[in-house]
Amino acid sequence: MKLIDGYYVDTNNNKWNTSLYNETQAKKASKSLINCEGCENCRNCINCKGCSHCTNCAKCMYCYKCIDCENCEACSCCIECVDCYKCMDCEICDTCRLCDDCVDCYRCVECLRCESCDDYYDNIGVENER
Repeated sequence: MKLIDGYYVDTNNNKWNTSLYNETQAKKASKSLINCEGCENCRNCINCKGCSHCTNCAKCMYCYKCIDCENCEACSCCIECVDCYKCMDCEICDTCRLCDDCVDCYRCVECLRCESCDDYYDNIGVENER
């Protein structure tokens, strides 16, 4: 673990901000990441790349504040996402693909301004905005 520009950095270029983590906490967080690269302030993740402030994620890329996500890409503020693709303000997504302003989605496919979606795959596209 090296101290570089205000971050504790491990051998996989994962890093933890010194204003949020002490060295002991950073080492513990580093050990909780399995095969992750270039992540920042993350804990308990597996096979992630370039994520920030995530917890308990798997196979995510460039996610932000995700919790319990899997197969994400370009996510933001996720909680319990599963097969994400372009989620944004997620909450309880499930089988996402092109979500945007998610909240309670379930089996999403091409959502846009989601709110309380449930089995949205029957209502493809912007029809949900009516």
